[in-house]
Amino acid sequence: MPTRLVLVGGGHAHLAVLDALARDPIGEIDTTIVSTDPRQFHPAMLPEVIRGTLPFESITVDVAALARRAGARIQVATATGLDRDRRELRLGDGTALRYDVLSIATGAGLTGVDREGVRTWALMSRPTAEAAAMGPALDGLLRRKAGGAIDLAVIGGGVDAIELALAARARLSAAGNQVRANIVTEEERLLAQWPGSNGARLAELLNSHGIAVRTGSQVRSVATGELVLQENERLPADAVLWANGPAPLPFARAIGLTADQAGAIRADAWLRSVDDPLVFIAGHVATLEGHPVDPLRAGPILAHNLFCVCTGAGPLRRYVHRRRPLFLTLGSDRARIEWGPVSLEAGWIKAIKDRRDAAYVARFG
Repeated sequence: MPTRLVLVGGGHAHLAVLDALARDPIGEIDTTIVSTDPRQFHPAMLPEVIRGTLPFESITVDVAALARRAGARIQVATATGLDRDRRELRLGDGTALRYDVLSIATGAGLTGVDREGVRTWALMSRPTAEAAAMGPALDGLLRRKAGGAIDLAVIGGGVDAIELALAARARLSAAGNQVRANIVTEEERLLAQWPGSNGARLAELLNSHGIAVRTGSQVRSVATGELVLQENERLPADAVLWANGPAPLPFARAIGLTADQAGAIRADAWLRSVDDPLVFIAGHVATLEGHPVDPLRAGPILAHNLFCVCTGAGPLRRYVHRRRPLFLTLGSDRARIEWGPVSLEAGWIKAIKDRRDAAYVARFG
């Protein structure tokens, strides 16, 4: 009887698993993927969509089609719970899905989206459906504010927020509007997980592009036309782009596996839950020795380890955390590398980044 492998979520690590099955089918494995959306997008390319140089469809992967090529079933549903004794995944419609081996790569939500007014008024950079709505919403704002001043606020202090601020300001300014833009982060500096020199250089770059940086400022609520910050300070905001760092989705918090304070599930070096060797995890839903598990690097390792456990053959591979260089899109023809003391900005960097990103999406097409 084939081993029942259930993949929870259409995160990038699971794209690698499905791609491996499509390229080299394994008859001993019966695979089902459960995902709330039959699409996945590549966040590294979202700034190009926001700038208006790419359609959103060009940065998405059809997870349903990839699953069919892999010989897997896709169930568009919400995973709500886990019974590890019975090896059952509970779904939002009240049904349960039996498994022998389970893998969780749901992707991530965004920190702070439960604050007042965020879901109503902010444009969120994930999940896929929210990211797809960003560009049309900014075009709607341009129609309402034709020729007028626009106050733009981008919430977050990481790479996503920096790139989206530059891209959104470019899109709004290109229509002839005066744009007053702010990045707002509750961290004490940009790129808080990186050396201070990287964040300082990027703060200078943002200022040179007319984007003010407000660090140490927590958003308490969002309303139409404004942000309410701590101590009731108000900041005008006609558009609020929420890119406030990854947060595990509710499913990860509800299943009872050992997690860190932020809710990320603790993994061992082989990408298994520290509580259960038959439950694997990867991506932003997972943490290993205090570091997030990079979904792009982890994908091939996850695929190998899942297939080994499902077939009972071969040693598992270890995942080792490595910090990658930061690649940032600055404009339609320039990108930047930040890597410790190294900072380079050039058109050829943008060309390399574009080719690499497009090749990644095309791999699953």
